[in-house]
Amino acid sequence: MLWGYLYFPQLQLDLLTKLNRKLSADDCNDDGNGTNDGNCGNDQKASNKPIAIIDTQHHQVIQLNPAAQQQGVSLMMGLATAAALCNELHVIPYDERLEQQELSRIVEHLYDNVADIACDGATGLYLRFGNMLRLYNGIEPLAAKLHQLLGGLAVRYHYASAYSPTAAKVLAESKFDCFEEDKKRIDKVLAKLPVTHVFKQTLEQQQLARLGIEHLSQLQQLPIADLSKRFSQSFLHDYLRLMGKKLMNIEFYQPKPHFYYHLELLYEISRVEVLLKPVALVLDKLAHFLLVRSYASHMLTLTCYYRDGSDIRWEIHSAEPCDSAAQWHQLIALQLAKIRFTQPVVAIALDCTQLALKTSITPDLFAANVPRLNLLTLVSLLQAKLGQEHVQKLNTNAEHQPELANQMISVWQSDNEANKRDVLKTERAAFQHFPDHMPHHSFRNKSQNDPQNSLQDKPDDKPQGKYLLNHSPILRPSYLLVTPEPLTERVSIIHGPERIETGWWQQTVVRDYFVAYNEQKQWCWVYRDHESRWFLHGYFG
Repeated sequence: MLWGYLYFPQLQLDLLTKLNRKLSADDCNDDGNGTNDGNCGNDQKASNKPIAIIDTQHHQVIQLNPAAQQQGVSLMMGLATAAALCNELHVIPYDERLEQQELSRIVEHLYDNVADIACDGATGLYLRFGNMLRLYNGIEPLAAKLHQLLGGLAVRYHYASAYSPTAAKVLAESKFDCFEEDKKRIDKVLAKLPVTHVFKQTLEQQQLARLGIEHLSQLQQLPIADLSKRFSQSFLHDYLRLMGKKLMNIEFYQPKPHFYYHLELLYEISRVEVLLKPVALVLDKLAHFLLVRSYASHMLTLTCYYRDGSDIRWEIHSAEPCDSAAQWHQLIALQLAKIRFTQPVVAIALDCTQLALKTSITPDLFAANVPRLNLLTLVSLLQAKLGQEHVQKLNTNAEHQPELANQMISVWQSDNEANKRDVLKTERAAFQHFPDHMPHHSFRNKSQNDPQNSLQDKPDDKPQGKYLLNHSPILRPSYLLVTPEPLTERVSIIHGPERIETGWWQQTVVRDYFVAYNEQKQWCWVYRDHESRWFLHGYFG
């Protein structure tokens, strides 16, 4: 079966270069109007600054940009020598975790077009071409599609194909840069490879050198039995995998159920308005993640990592499912507008776990005036600006007392959930006092000769017509006082009374409510308690 391999020799450097170009391009525009502020030349110089990625264990250069190469810096050069050659060299420690995350994002980008794909450490990808060749009708259309997808990522890569995963990897690391389907040509190229490109262990290279073996073609002439006597089992297994005679365990990629992106900044940032630029870069990746999956989200988690290793995070909420990078960027900008960082920020991370299928709302075709801002979007903006705890909504409460019949709840809490909780709370409190306070019904006792020998209601215990509920509309004022006030003015009773008696399980409340008219021509809602005291509770309007 034909396999492909993609080798990325400098993923961390490519990521930092993309970020630097993004920030420089944004700084050249003044508020996005296309007018620069005269700093584009300085930004261009910053983008050409020599950069080197250093292996902190061996203190060697493992990645570098063209500006550093022009100063004489080369790969595997010692840190001291590189710093002596270029005193402006920007040194960044190698971060394998960062490259693995970037490689995972490349896999997600390619997954829609190449199904069988697997990560190889932090620098390579295995591609199984067997089934994809029939889909694309050959290797050339498939290769063209891969180059198109990778070209949009602005990463440097080498590639190759072979009839074993290990052979494809060796050819790609040797910069073969060709997707070939002809097995004879592939074997011919493999045979010319130096053994030092295939076997990286120092001990194995020394053993091969003592035997005078310099190219893979010389090693292929030796029988397997002789190799097993001269070399270790690990060497023999690697050789058999290279020749396609031993299977290799490869775990293929499966799409992740959520989005997470960690971005190391090229330089420290202390101002929110500057930090919003790399945040926009991450949000674009989130928007693509949501778009290809037809997802939207209610919440994001933004984490900023300080220079000393500590972090600070915010939860960004949206009242409606959102998949737009521009809308999320506006919400983040509003929430961070009043933030002052205590230390410079060196990295950011964006996490989105609450995903839901996107549902579209069909607008009214004949609507004359289409609102530019719907209610849920307005709620999201207010929460981002004022804080989630300062934006609430009104909800009814399971209470007969008018001052307790309404409550303020979070906009994320459903009305039914709040009402159900209050009803259960009231029933639980009432049940605890049930035996002492619940009025008893009338029963009659059967005689001892009664065959049923049980308690039953009287046959005439049905409610009469005068006890039936009156279904006339209940009058309630539009403006209710938070706390009832003693009535200190003369009023005229127009309607009433309406008896409200409740709270027998806690503190009994007995009130007779009336609709009254005062001397200022106002319609009032007053009541008289069980001690014949009068109170003003609201106004009609």
